[in-house]
Amino acid sequence: ARCERSLAVDALSGALMAKSLTFTHSTRAEFLARGEPLPVAARRPPELCVNDLLLRRLSDGHGRVAPSVRAHKRKHAAELAQLAQQYIDLIKPQWPEDARVGTFVEMVEQTLCGSKRTRPYSLDKLVATLHRQRKKPDGFERLCARDHLGSAQPAKYYQLDVALLLVDEIDEANAGLPCSAEVCPICHEPPAAWGTGAHLEPCRHWLCSGCAENYMQDRDGETCPLLLLRRPRVCDGGRP
Repeated sequence: ARCERSLAVDALSGALMAKSLTFTHSTRAEFLARGEPLPVAARRPPELCVNDLLLRRLSDGHGRVAPSVRAHKRKHAAELAQLAQQYIDLIKPQWPEDARVGTFVEMVEQTLCGSKRTRPYSLDKLVATLHRQRKKPDGFERLCARDHLGSAQPAKYYQLDVALLLVDEIDEANAGLPCSAEVCPICHEPPAAWGTGAHLEPCRHWLCSGCAENYMQDRDGETCPLLLLRRPRVCDGGRP
């Protein structure tokens, strides 16, 4: 197993965080309406929403962890334990001084290695929460809001990164990542060829960074090329 950060995020010490305990979908809508900078968010091109990706990949469709995911965790328990320790060693030096390090360690171990479904950071609890949120009428907006980093609960945010590592490990064990039909809508290059990407808000569509810079400058930042959405905002993107 190898440990690489799955999310394109700033170091915790320099990230713009939401100051409230939870960054809700209504708070996100208010930020966008006022034109305020959004707190740093988990972003993985070409996905619109990281939480929605995790729900699709880890759930059985009914709010439970998929049997194939459970089987992978049992079969590769030793490798996942090694991955958990590598991740802890990588992120621990960046952890905020006012946040409990023990909570971070527990989150990583429970997400990757834990088998007790009732633990606070168990994969079961994460999947059940995402499923419950997604079933609401504004479910996708709620999941988008969960992508953002809140200063009071950094462990919940970094659980997304750990869960993505699990998805990557499953893909690797199954002989590679699934093919994506998503490409940059302007140059039509796939995410693997982008280098970095640019995520538009609030529509959440992706462009490769080169097209984002040229297209948005040429058109004064007026429209998303997919939706012709007025005044999109280009946010920091990430590597696929």
